[in-house]
Amino acid sequence: IRYPAGKINEDTAIAFKLIEKADKIIHIGKPKYYYFHHKNSTTTNRFSAKNLDLFYISDKIYEELMPKYPYMAKSIKYFYLHNIGYLYLKIINEDMEQVFYTDLKKMQSILKKNTINIILNKFSVKNKLKIIIALYSPGGYKKIIRIKERFS
Repeated sequence: IRYPAGKINEDTAIAFKLIEKADKIIHIGKPKYYYFHHKNSTTTNRFSAKNLDLFYISDKIYEELMPKYPYMAKSIKYFYLHNIGYLYLKIINEDMEQVFYTDLKKMQSILKKNTINIILNKFSVKNKLKIIIALYSPGGYKKIIRIKERFS
């Protein structure tokens, strides 16, 4: 198993392959994976086409794992929708809708089809609201963000 060359989010790309090779997995019910955010990290830099690697990686993982592990469907779907929601909001927040129009529309379609899953899944209330408002009223979402920035 090797990191994919030239990709970002490479840990995401290989994690599920490593898990599949494991003899035993124990879920402790707590998030214990932390990212170190530095000044030039993918999470703090301006959105670019490289960030879409996460979209394609998440899509591949979703397509491969859902049929293999139906008993983990809720967790797999959460992972998938969480990543797509994160990217969708990042594109909207940075006014990059026209630059990434095709991928944004794909994300929007996936998220809209899964609105109920977003509402019922373990997303924080804050993230649920951000994603749903941005999906159904991008202009309203941007107004809220501008107001928030003005008072921050």
